[in-house]
Amino acid sequence: MKCKLASICLFILAWGAILSGQEVPDEHPDFERLKRLEGNWSLQGEEEGKVSYHVTAAGSAVVETLFPGEPHEMVTIYHLDGDKILLTHYCAMGNQPRMRQIDAAEEDDLVFEFAGGTGVEGVGHMHDLTITFVGDDALRHEWVAVDAEGNEVEHAVFDFERASE
Repeated sequence: MKCKLASICLFILAWGAILSGQEVPDEHPDFERLKRLEGNWSLQGEEEGKVSYHVTAAGSAVVETLFPGEPHEMVTIYHLDGDKILLTHYCAMGNQPRMRQIDAAEEDDLVFEFAGGTGVEGVGHMHDLTITFVGDDALRHEWVAVDAEGNEVEHAVFDFERASE
């Protein structure tokens, strides 16, 4: 038992030493914007729904949960990959497309385009996403889905407002 405890302590000390030698990356303005979404948001319009954001992994990832608790709940995890944001969308369609941030024409937009994934070969999947920061308390998602041949089949727009806690 003492040997096991000593091994755990040595591992923790070694890991701490490794982490303390790492440089903290410069702040990425777009990723910082995503982190400020933390909390709960409500879908506006005729359809009911929610989205929540949670910053995790020492601030290195943002977890977005669309329609939490519903049968079609989906999770998207955002993180930095060099100077761009990469996301993986865990879709209710049963696949996991990845999208990489590209340069946006508008300052208030984060634009992501398809960059591969799992379970997406020869089947329909989410292909692109644009997030528009409408204001501090308003947000728009525009998801583009494609069919198995890569043809756009849906352009879904969701407008969210920050929920009062």
